[in-house]
Amino acid sequence: MPKWPSRNRTTLSGYIKRGGRLTPRIRKVKNGRLFKVENAGRKFGAKAFYAFTILEDSDGKNETPYLFTTHQLEEAKIRAEKNPEDLLKKDRLTDWFD
Repeated sequence: MPKWPSRNRTTLSGYIKRGGRLTPRIRKVKNGRLFKVENAGRKFGAKAFYAFTILEDSDGKNETPYLFTTHQLEEAKIRAEKNPEDLLKKDRLTDWFD
């Protein structure tokens, strides 16, 4: 099961504890990064949290937001492990800027 990145001094409701008081946390969203978001309009049986990301096509256009469950992320990881021949490699320059 994928683990969410731990963030010190944060609560699950999107606030940071600073000096005993809560202040809203503002996140800088970057393409391709996963962010844990709370399901604000949660219905019965729905997941409490999702993984949010913004992806763009190979031309660098058409940015699209996505929400994934942890189960969907785990399935994608298993699929990538079973099919390594289908994975693309990152070059050094791209890796250096990440």
